Amino acid sequence: MSAPRVFAVAGLALVIAPRTASPCSFPAAGEFAVDAAFGSDVTPPGAVTASATVARYPDPHSSCFDIAQVVLEVAATDDAAPADRIGFQLQLAGGNPPLGLQLPAMPVTLETTGTSLLLFFDYRDQDGFAFDLEIGAIDLNGNVGPKTVLAISETASEAASAAAFDDAGGCMATGSPSSLAPLFAFLSLALARSRRRT
Repeated sequence: MSAPRVFAVAGLALVIAPRTASPCSFPAAGEFAVDAAFGSDVTPPGAVTASATVARYPDPHSSCFDIAQVVLEVAATDDAAPADRIGFQLQLAGGNPPLGLQLPAMPVTLETTGTSLLLFFDYRDQDGFAFDLEIGAIDLNGNVGPKTVLAISETASEAASAAAFDDAGGCMATGSPSSLAPLFAFLSLALARSRRRT
């Protein structure tokens, strides 16, 4: 059974963004590195808590046109490392991911993105997908916590609905109501950063 989708009226979630000529940009994840100052830490981080939302930008008038991404909301705790310096290792665990899914080859942090990690994929893939993503937290001494496996999916009908909705000047997103709220906040942050660059 697919997760419920939320819309201002019904069915789909929509983030309205003012039309702008500003170039589309999203903050990149931070680079993770161990820190010798934490060399005595032998306790690994706790298990990662995670949720995912699939976001598509179908508006041809937007500078973000034809972008698709999985927005990961991740969190982990550690006895020594600050939350924004904890690394996250991502690995495909099974299933059929979307075409062109970009997974970071090395651990990344939330230093520059707040609570979100963005995994871009080919917007033209609208056949539906379902895959499992393994996520582990790593502390500043290289200790790796227990892995969390997150199931991520989008149906062909959800992708088609997003592709057809090309006049709202916004972003189509699918996910549970609780997982969509952080996406709204993240997109507002990205838009504000884009405005500051102009």
